[in-house]
Parts: sequence; C-alpha cells; structure tokens
Amino acid sequence: MTPPNFLWQEYLEKTFPGYPVQKGKQKMKVDEDGHGIVEEQKLNKKNTAIKFALDQTVGATVNNIFFLGLISVLRGKSLAGCVEKITEDLWPIMLAGYKLWPLVSIFNFTVVPMEKRIVVGSIVGVGWGVYLALKTAA
Repeated sequence: MTPPNFLWQEYLEKTFPGYPVQKGKQKMKVDEDGHGIVEEQKLNKKNTAIKFALDQTVGATVNNIFFLGLISVLRGKSLAGCVEKITEDLWPIMLAGYKLWPLVSIFNFTVVPMEKRIVVGSIVGVGWGVYLALKTAA
C-alpha cells in the first residue's frame, strides 16, 4: 500500500468511522464479578457500506489511472501514449481488481483495526503488483 493509499484509507475511516465512538456515551457493563467493562462497539453498517463503495469506485479508479500513467511515463511514452495506455488497460485491470479487492476491503473495514490495514493491504498488494507488472508489460 502506497502513502496515497494510506492517506485515502485514513480519510475514509475518519469520515465514515466503522466503529464510531461518541464522546461521553461509551457504554459500560458489569461482569459477573462486579467489574466494569466497556461494551463492545457495533459495526456501523451504513458507514462501512459507504467506505466500501467509495473505495471500490473512486479509490480504485484514481489509483489505477495513476498507476497506468506513471508506468507509461517511466517507459518514456508521450502524453498521447499515456492516455492510450490508460484507455486501453483501465477497464480490464479494474475488472480483474474486482475479483480480489472487494474481499480485501470488506475484511479490512470489518475486522482489521485501522492502524493494521496497511499491513493487510501491502501483503495482498505484493501479489497484485506482480499481476499488474505482467499485465502492463506489453
């Protein structure tokens, strides 16, 4: 996961928290020994759905356009060549990504704490990077 992706994920979580904490409204329970325990927070399904939709549409599109454009520039292509590469490869890469990244996003947004999401995304991203390198090699 790249720094822009980390910032994107951080923005999504701050804007649409999966487990929002309302100041002064954290619920407490008492266990069988009489000790106070913080009640487990419930997943905000609406915020999670919004994050998922934004990540899979806006985030994926911008990320893939930047990737294809950068690869084209690094290969010495002109602006017209960059646009051609993006136009040619964007939708096939997006469709391939939809076979992998929705599962990663749902897992990250529902199970993985925000500070650990970069690790999960990076591990999956290594394999995805190999696929992208092979796909864009032509």
